[in-house]
Amino acid sequence: MFIFDAHLHCIPPQYHHVFMPFSVITLIKNMDKYNVNMALLMTMPHFSGVNDYVAELVKKYPDRFLGCAMVNPRTDEEGVMELERCFKELNLKAVKMLTTLADFPINSEAMHPFMEVTRKYKKPFAFHVDPWDPRCNPFTAGELADSFPDVTIIMCHGARLESISVAKKHDNVILETAESPQSHEIEKCVKAIGPERIIYGSDGFGEFIEIALAKINVLKIPEEEKKLILGLNSARIFGVEVREE
Repeated sequence: MFIFDAHLHCIPPQYHHVFMPFSVITLIKNMDKYNVNMALLMTMPHFSGVNDYVAELVKKYPDRFLGCAMVNPRTDEEGVMELERCFKELNLKAVKMLTTLADFPINSEAMHPFMEVTRKYKKPFAFHVDPWDPRCNPFTAGELADSFPDVTIIMCHGARLESISVAKKHDNVILETAESPQSHEIEKCVKAIGPERIIYGSDGFGEFIEIALAKINVLKIPEEEKKLILGLNSARIFGVEVREE
């Protein structure tokens, strides 16, 4: 079975004094331990040079990682130019906005220039979802999806009950399972919108893979639907060719 983790982090070595010092080798070992074939790799937006570091890792391990840009929305035009560089020069496959760290509402019109870049390059736009945070709750995704119906919007940690009404209304919204959602919530999301717009993710530096996979494996849904969630949907969204087993 092809497994694609749509939410894994890495931190450049020069910032290991700030975050846990997980190396990329440890990350790959964790992936191998649980048979994760590939992952969407991202870092943190408030460090300099992080997107180049992700691009270097993708170049070094092209069969294991795709790169996700991270940009601080408060950097305005500079951030928009950085996002364009990430897509055009670094060949990163998506962008994630961590608006909680930036204290920035995802549905602000100031987000639109970033969305225009994702539309231009036909890349997915992901953001951190918190159902109790007015800056990034599921309904803010609905407003963004209304304004950009042709952009794929991934709600990280979004496969939860609060997201169902938004996902049912917007076909361009993808719900991701990382960290917070519980199995019963994921199962209800599958029943509400189908398995094709739900993708597996674990978060962290690989230390949550086991429990994140378990939440999918215990779902009372057909095995073919689990295959979609665990990897085939992400392969379609991020343009990964999966060989038939």
